[in-house]
Amino acid sequence: MQRYNKIVVTISLLVIWWMCSIYVANDFLVPPPDKTLFALYKNLHNAHFISAILSSIYNLVVAWAISMLLILILVFFSNISNTVRDFIQGMGSIFSPMPSFALMPIMLMVIGINQTTMTAVLVFGMFWMNLSTMIHALDTSKHTWYRHCNNLKLSLMESYVKIYLPAMLVDIISVCKNTWALGWRSLLAIEITFGNLGSGKGLGVTMVMDRTTFNSVDLWASLLVVIIIGSTILLFFDYLVERARKIVA
Repeated sequence: MQRYNKIVVTISLLVIWWMCSIYVANDFLVPPPDKTLFALYKNLHNAHFISAILSSIYNLVVAWAISMLLILILVFFSNISNTVRDFIQGMGSIFSPMPSFALMPIMLMVIGINQTTMTAVLVFGMFWMNLSTMIHALDTSKHTWYRHCNNLKLSLMESYVKIYLPAMLVDIISVCKNTWALGWRSLLAIEITFGNLGSGKGLGVTMVMDRTTFNSVDLWASLLVVIIIGSTILLFFDYLVERARKIVA
């Protein structure tokens, strides 16, 4: 049923897009879907365009992996020491409301114009926004299964590996999904505003170049790629969530 709804929504958006292009009657402002899809097909045979896509995905994968690793490590330590937990929650209450994008000018001055700056800003945004969610998920899992672990006389490590973490598998995948979605939006915003920090690559950089050269059809094609990649990854995480629910159940 959900797949059917997504197909209906996709078709509806294409129809609305096509009607808007007819109403505006200006291919520069709103190119029709057929011209945009043809431009996308042509760009997919362009090595520079493919390189830009892969560069953006690579930067995000690195930042996402670092964020998830830090989240899992701090969640583990927060449940061992109350002092560490209070410190982490205090830091989270300070940094969670702060837009990671606002740190970019400071990072550029401190670290310099390089990929490390982009990675640090992405990690900061994805890390603090999802750390508290993961801590709460582990608290819920421990509250539910704590007595079962005592009855089975499991050690702390065995409780985590055999009970707590498998029980919160759905929450872990959901946090991975939210972290990726947040990082994808932040990455494109950084690339469009600041460029890819000296590398000259990145999907956002390509969109800026298309805007500068008034190549609106390729700009819309790049935007379509952003939507397709983002939606595809989220659908993959949704599939993993459904599989995890069946396993846990």
